[in-house]
Amino acid sequence: MKTKYALIALLAITFWGCDDNTAGLGLGMFPGSDQNINGKLSTFDVTTESVHAGKIYAMTNVGYVGKFTDETFGTYQAGFLAELNCPTGMTFPGVYDGTALDEKKKATRVMVDKEGLGDDVKPIYNTDNENDPNRKLIGNIHTIELYLWYSSYFGDSLTACRLSVYELGEAEEELNQENAYYTDIEPEKFYNPKNLLGTKAYTAVDLSVKDSIRKLSTYVPSVHVSFKQDAAIEIGTKIIQKANEFGINFDDKTFREIFKGIYVKSDYGDGTVLYINQAQMNVVYKCYAGDTLKGVKVKKKVLEEGDTEYKDSTYYGYRTFTTTREVIQANQLQNDKAAIQNCINNPEWTYLKSPAGIFTQLTLPVSQIAEKLQGDTLNAVKLGIPIYNETSDKKFGMSTPKNVLLIRKKYKDSFFKDNQLSDGITSSLFNPTTSFTQYTFNNITQMINDCLADGSWVAWPENARLKEWYGCIEANSYQQGWFVPHDVPGMVNLMGGKEKVIADLTDFFDKTPSNMLWNEYYNHANEPVHFVPFLFNQLEVPWYTQKWTRYTCEKAYANKVEGIVGNEDVGQMSAWYVLAASGIHPSCPGNTRMEITSPVFEKVCELILRMKGNMLAPAMHPSSGAFNKYPENKLVADSYGIIMSTSHCEPLLFNNVTEWDKKIMGEWNYMTNKEGINKMLDQRVLENAPYENIYTIAMRGIHDAGLVGVPKDKEVNLVQEVIADQRGILKKHIDSPIDSIPQIFVPYKEVLDIYERGLRLPEDIMLVWPDDNFGYIKRLNNKEERSRRGGAGVYYHISYLGEPHDYLWLNTTPPALMFEEMRKAYDTGAKRYWLLNVGDIKPGELGMKTFLDMAWDIDKFDFDNINNHQVDFLVSIFGERYREDIEDVMNSYYHLGFQHKPEAMGWGYEWNNEHVQERMTDTDFSFINYNEAEGRIQEYDRISDKSEKIWNALPESHKAAFYELVFYPVKGAALMNKKMLVAQQNRWYARQGRTATNYLADRVKSYHDSIDYYTDKYNSLLNGKWNHMMALAPGWTATYQKMPPLTTIDVPQKAEMRIFLPEQDSPLGKTTLNVLPCVNPYTRKESFIELYNVGKQAFTWNAKTSDSWIKLSRQNGTTQLQERIIVSVDWVKVPVGERITGEIEVISGGRQEKVYLPVFNPAYPTVGELKGWYVEDNGCVSINPGKYHRKVENEDIKIKVIKGLGYENQCIQLGEAVEPVQNPRRSGEAAKVEYDFYTFNAGSVTVYTYALPVFPVNSERGTCFGIMIDNGLLKYASNNAKEYSGEWRENVYRNSTINAVTLNIDKPGKHTLKLICSDPGMIIQKVVIDMGGMKRSYLGPETTIVR
Repeated sequence: MKTKYALIALLAITFWGCDDNTAGLGLGMFPGSDQNINGKLSTFDVTTESVHAGKIYAMTNVGYVGKFTDETFGTYQAGFLAELNCPTGMTFPGVYDGTALDEKKKATRVMVDKEGLGDDVKPIYNTDNENDPNRKLIGNIHTIELYLWYSSYFGDSLTACRLSVYELGEAEEELNQENAYYTDIEPEKFYNPKNLLGTKAYTAVDLSVKDSIRKLSTYVPSVHVSFKQDAAIEIGTKIIQKANEFGINFDDKTFREIFKGIYVKSDYGDGTVLYINQAQMNVVYKCYAGDTLKGVKVKKKVLEEGDTEYKDSTYYGYRTFTTTREVIQANQLQNDKAAIQNCINNPEWTYLKSPAGIFTQLTLPVSQIAEKLQGDTLNAVKLGIPIYNETSDKKFGMSTPKNVLLIRKKYKDSFFKDNQLSDGITSSLFNPTTSFTQYTFNNITQMINDCLADGSWVAWPENARLKEWYGCIEANSYQQGWFVPHDVPGMVNLMGGKEKVIADLTDFFDKTPSNMLWNEYYNHANEPVHFVPFLFNQLEVPWYTQKWTRYTCEKAYANKVEGIVGNEDVGQMSAWYVLAASGIHPSCPGNTRMEITSPVFEKVCELILRMKGNMLAPAMHPSSGAFNKYPENKLVADSYGIIMSTSHCEPLLFNNVTEWDKKIMGEWNYMTNKEGINKMLDQRVLENAPYENIYTIAMRGIHDAGLVGVPKDKEVNLVQEVIADQRGILKKHIDSPIDSIPQIFVPYKEVLDIYERGLRLPEDIMLVWPDDNFGYIKRLNNKEERSRRGGAGVYYHISYLGEPHDYLWLNTTPPALMFEEMRKAYDTGAKRYWLLNVGDIKPGELGMKTFLDMAWDIDKFDFDNINNHQVDFLVSIFGERYREDIEDVMNSYYHLGFQHKPEAMGWGYEWNNEHVQERMTDTDFSFINYNEAEGRIQEYDRISDKSEKIWNALPESHKAAFYELVFYPVKGAALMNKKMLVAQQNRWYARQGRTATNYLADRVKSYHDSIDYYTDKYNSLLNGKWNHMMALAPGWTATYQKMPPLTTIDVPQKAEMRIFLPEQDSPLGKTTLNVLPCVNPYTRKESFIELYNVGKQAFTWNAKTSDSWIKLSRQNGTTQLQERIIVSVDWVKVPVGERITGEIEVISGGRQEKVYLPVFNPAYPTVGELKGWYVEDNGCVSINPGKYHRKVENEDIKIKVIKGLGYENQCIQLGEAVEPVQNPRRSGEAAKVEYDFYTFNAGSVTVYTYALPVFPVNSERGTCFGIMIDNGLLKYASNNAKEYSGEWRENVYRNSTINAVTLNIDKPGKHTLKLICSDPGMIIQKVVIDMGGMKRSYLGPETTIVR
């Protein structure tokens, strides 16, 4: 923080010049004519002086508070002012009114009612007028707490200090961007000293916190300030009243009308300065603890002294307001002016002190250098400043700075205000890697040249920038000033930095008249500005280059006389259009750089050809421009031989989303505006007839809506009429027989119902069968349809925006599912037209490759190799040495994504009711049963760690490709799952009062921030080549990109041990015993006892067992948050018996918990006898259908195992869908698959089958299969859920149709489960036989096979 410089510095300069007396050393590199070049070295004295730093622009997220006295520089003191941020959509809970549940069954009314208020809170009403008849209780305020979190400090860790916090406002000025960031800010102008909020004494290191806690990597110290009670009540009341008034619209603006911010100042204590990273204000209120299912408040379990009845159980909740990047945070840094002046007056030394105290000013002998130079060239300039290190006995004295910035005085203010980096011209940074005795700036040649180039300039006339011919020919300086193609970075620097240039350039285009005739701004009529649109590329905002080149192509050129806005000038005007419309344009003469403009689908067309495709159907969303809006698009597609098609709702290539203007064209209603609609379709076919197209026939509503204004009983006839009219338009403009013009009919959503109600479709029109948007094709050709001349095709999705939930972020469609559906389509004749809805291309690259490779040659694929298709491709890029790891990572990635897509981990439906947006809630993955949630997190951690290791090991040239193809999807999915699942765990912990609750909330925030970090990194790879191609939430209805709801709790100081046991789901009201799941020698599962703390202090514990055969991973310890004791059984020592019970006793202080361990260890059957069989375990038999014992096949039906698909990552397919229907009643002969299992109980059981939610293969089929135990009763299960029914939504959301049938097991012992083929093509992914022990979960029990 300080140093003393010697008064004289030395400047050494090397010149290159011409001299007859040249030395030959090193001159061989020069051409013969330059052999007389000579180098010369000169040294100059540089004078230095100390100067006041003055005010410095210091915009930072760190707040400084404290005081420190140095023996040389005296005392300096720091304080800061800060606004607080109101989280978007934040609300406060409502008041309990007999139930905590609102109309949506969410526990949002948990604040105590009048009965629960007490002396510890102040009631808050919607109005302060006690006589208002509408006055009602809306909440309460307990207190307001302020936490000042800091990561570091300077000075003495144990200096006793105190700070005060004041409320901003009621002063002469308000804090704003203009006045906030200079270090000489005067806080007195922004706060009133009477508005004291609170004070706090502290030391930088809080010795009241145990060493073991302070040493934790997760520990962040803070100064905790409790607001004065009257201030807390006043502010809290205002905030809660406004929040109640505005609801989810309560925002920053409204919040800051109530509370403008805080000023934190040091009161006393000399020797410590804290670096505050974040200020967090908690508005604390009182709530009832309640039953989240029933909504009723619950009672305490312990009678308090003097009470005769149990009181309501309450807790304190809060809402948080913090400092963030979006709000103002300003620092005041006060220095000892007298001490600083004494340093300045010292004639022997110069000084440097930061923050904002004293600078050393150097005067460079520029005139001497210029005189010495005399036409020579500067080669190298080095500046050396010797350091005088003064020793000090003070333990916490300021040390010599290691990083020193040399900056030209003229740039000092703009350098900090514009957040510039050292560039060697305006500034130079000394940043040593070894010890040093002087500051050496090794090469400041550019800075000296900048000084030499300074001169005097003529005064700038008013409006000179827009004045034509002022210093320019046929232009103004605004236009000509951009023409620096050879040195764009230099231009940007001279103009004040990138952000200023972007703003100026945007304004330049925005003010250009729409007719683009001669003007003062972007004057395309005059060629010198033709380079300007491409500047946006070099400014790293290429989308503006795309926007303005497209705009110019559209506005400055027309196919008519006088079709260009300026004269041709030897072809320049036309050449610009041809190159810009083609997607590339040269950047600068002599430079090979080509600027990408708006490539008008050129890149996409090239990509399609490289992937062996030949057709494109552009997006038709409101956010994307229509394909035909830009005439050059047709030319580009045609030049690549790409056939243009459109989606199901774009008749005859017309995009009604963006091209239909209701105000001009009327309603999109064929019954009332047939002429208007056909007029536009006629024009579109006229424009596109010369090119290769596939025309979508028939009609839907705007975008993705159904027909408009058509009664259901008239739909078929109207669509029939539409088809006839559209075919008439085609015949009118295309000189070919109508049956040779490619046409498609897509029975998408409601259109399928219209088709199946008797629509007569001409034979030559191709039927294109869509999937249900989630990868399951709704129906395919029946026998009659297979013979149609037009043939058939498929419209398939790996990305979708719609209910029940979109999946637009990552591609998680398993290759095995895609192959199973497309093979089925191919085999039923749907092979003329395959269209993949890939959404954003970048996330869907691998899925797109698999789809198009199958389209090219589907016979190369089968269920044995489909899962290696993408792996083979990745290995071809990254190397065979990574095959095993890449296969493992991708296999698990698709498996986890199939179980549940990462975009849907918020577990809320979209378009569920009037709330279009998703509302996040707990997932169905259980933390209590079957290790479901934790196992999922662990598996994601495993594969993301493995993918990161591969990425780190790859050469730099391969890293970007691996990052976007593998690492980002895996890491992103892992973080999204962890964010949502740990948030669920946090809310569960809060209900238990666990100390770890708040720690989990912090982890969720870190997962959330990490997703943004990795996404930003994706978009910055390869110098921003893929910028904006990866978006976390491309749609508008999802909320998974936001923070999930979290709960934080006040943790009491005193430690207390509690325990949790697996499978104890909702134990209150059910059992008072601590019983672990029963263990047996067949599955040999381990169990655990989780010890958790509900206090801040750690607790010690001891555990002992009743028997030597019970093994514990630990028998004693000290626990701060929580830990698990793994419980296992020594099967050699355990006694034989069916009702063995062991006991484990855990003791901590005065608390004793007894845990029972039930063991089922019968003498018969032995483990060896049941090896390979499925077995009953805790009341369930869980079967992986891919691992069967026998199969029975016939000539038509072949049983296939499909790997890489299903909850168990392995399924069974009961024959191919194209084969004949079977009769399962002849169960002895029917095709089937059998599973042997053993039970220890008997009676009625429920058999749950988890099947893929496939549709019937055609209109004549169903989705039935038979289920039988032994030779007992045959029952049927089916998948046949109608699209958009509630059952269908459930099925596609979880990728499973779950059927339940009741069967009978006559006696304990060996049995056989049979899955019997009825409608071929059914795929079963899991079976659970529930004998009364099945617990709540998402995936069901783990497979219970004897190994």
